Amino acid sequence: MQLHGNRIRHRLAQLETPFIEFKEESTKGFVKSLPYTLTAEQKKSAWEILQDMQRKQKPMNRLLEGDVGSGKTVVAALAMLNVLENDFDSVLLAPTEILAEQHYNGLRKLLADIPNINIILFTRTNKYIVNTSEKESIKLTKKKMLEYLNNEEKKIIIGTHSLIQDDVNFRKAALIIVDEQHRFGVKQRESIKERTGLADGLYPHFLAMTATPIPRSLALTVYGDLDISIIDELPAGRKVIDSQLIDPNNKIAAYDLIKTEVQAGHQVFAVAPLIDESDKLGVKSVID
Repeated sequence: MQLHGNRIRHRLAQLETPFIEFKEESTKGFVKSLPYTLTAEQKKSAWEILQDMQRKQKPMNRLLEGDVGSGKTVVAALAMLNVLENDFDSVLLAPTEILAEQHYNGLRKLLADIPNINIILFTRTNKYIVNTSEKESIKLTKKKMLEYLNNEEKKIIIGTHSLIQDDVNFRKAALIIVDEQHRFGVKQRESIKERTGLADGLYPHFLAMTATPIPRSLALTVYGDLDISIIDELPAGRKVIDSQLIDPNNKIAAYDLIKTEVQAGHQVFAVAPLIDESDKLGVKSVID
């Protein structure tokens, strides 16, 4: 595995890639506009990503790891902003439509003060475009959206597997970001890299994001070809997540807690492995 990872690293080091110049003024303006202060780990991770993209050879191949709520999206937004300022596009792939829409709405808010940024949501059921100067979402037909993806305007494109279709082509996608990359196959990721619209011989920068905690020793094995940035602190004011394992014989206590929370007007989510019942797998389903 280590040899294989090093082989991929060696191959990547030979490839040419878009040079993304660090735009200090725009970056500082964006950071200043945020309603909170970036943590030291967010700043460190962002700088590692921005330095990776300031090369004409050896495209970035990095994993950004951080718990839910640690602020990975704002770090990715910093990278995408610098890509846009260099007249290139960014593509963010999410595994589900719900997650893609969350990224779309989140980035609209984060980049609301940046003029003339076109942010696009492209999923199987929703095909939207937004210009942050107008702050309006316009729904397009698939045909119109496919034409728009490839036009001369710089943009951020957010989508699901729908972006991995033969009829989808981009203008100049210099940065590919994949959220929870284990949900995308290697061939799917390679497929989107092949239709970036970059000049011949140029390979896009690649950033994977995950909320799954991966110990460094294991990460070196599973992600031996990737450089790793870890955000291991939560922003100020975030609530502590309390995780507990409940013994099956003590389920009544869990049900009592659910009842108390619902009566207080709060929400409770129960997650099951399946939607419909399955005799073969023998695990609980949502409907059951």
